Amino acid sequence: ARETLVSDDVYWSVGDCQRLTDSAVCLAPAADSRYSSLRVFDARHERTVRLLAGHREAPALGRQHCATSHDLVFSIEPRTSAALVFDLRSAAPVFVLPCCARLFAASTTPCHEAGVLGVP
Repeated sequence: ARETLVSDDVYWSVGDCQRLTDSAVCLAPAADSRYSSLRVFDARHERTVRLLAGHREAPALGRQHCATSHDLVFSIEPRTSAALVFDLRSAAPVFVLPCCARLFAASTTPCHEAGVLGVP
């Protein structure tokens, strides 16, 4: 029932959820989803306020350190390790790391769990 607040599409289900502000959260589709866009949901107004598109597969989200201070959301594709940085003001990707896997080649932690420069 709660998912219908986010999307009328019965096939869209929530994967990762991260707080952006006091009333807004960023929602990623479930890992096994056919969807690849992130949704910014305003809990106070009970509606989706932004659709962040640009990934080719369902992205993962970690804690968002730059959402309040810089209006940025960091996300990563677990399979391809492509990371995107979205500007919340324009709802567009402003920076792409095509493959961060080589940054973590010597690590035993997958790059989608480790983050980049302290941010997911």
